[in-house]
Amino acid sequence: MVIRYKLSDQKQVSSWSSKDKLSASVVFDSVSLRYIGVFNANQLSTWEESCVHLNDLKKLKFASAIDRVLTSPCSAEPVVVFPSGHIAPLQLALDKRKQPFTKAPPLKEGETINDAQLVSLIGSVVVALFTTTAQNVPRLHLLPVHPGLLAPSCLQLTRKAERGVTLIGHTLVAHDSCSLLTLWSDGQLFSVELPTREAEQFPGRLLATLTSISARHKAAILPLSPSHVAVYGADASEEGKGECKSHL
Repeated sequence: MVIRYKLSDQKQVSSWSSKDKLSASVVFDSVSLRYIGVFNANQLSTWEESCVHLNDLKKLKFASAIDRVLTSPCSAEPVVVFPSGHIAPLQLALDKRKQPFTKAPPLKEGETINDAQLVSLIGSVVVALFTTTAQNVPRLHLLPVHPGLLAPSCLQLTRKAERGVTLIGHTLVAHDSCSLLTLWSDGQLFSVELPTREAEQFPGRLLATLTSISARHKAAILPLSPSHVAVYGADASEEGKGECKSHL
């Protein structure tokens, strides 16, 4: 089931149902004014707002599984992301959907995608993949959608000098530049501008030490503006949910 809500009053605007399983979040392409859905992990379809039933849609089958489709104001075309870390603009992915990948996968064997985002870095549209390796090591891959000045890179999200400190939250804040925010199990929130030239620059500048949420559990960080983020996590007493806002 896909449901559209009006943000101002949370009232339902419309909905669509499908007999086929949706295996990724539905996204909206503001250029073509069409919705894009991934069905049964390896089929992709688009539809307009006037569509009544998703069961009648033509679904294009891929030779490889699809992880998700990304859209962003920084990109004129949606980008398809595959579990291997391969990426392709939507039309190119559709044209080559029956062909195997010829390049080596960006991700290691056993590495899984936790989150993905389209951002602009140094004039290039980049897919940012937050992943976890088979050894449970968090990483950030920056993969340019088109060949250009920016080369693919990978950053290991660990604080090497401080053992036992683990990553519990992260986000990207993109405006004139793009910064990676990381929250750690000692409550410290750091920021580093991307792309980093050296791994030694990570985790960057200490912004704050958060005490209003529990650092023993995972937390979500949501950018509100270029200078503010909201952090959601377990209450410091661990008896419920807490939240806090931080100024960058």
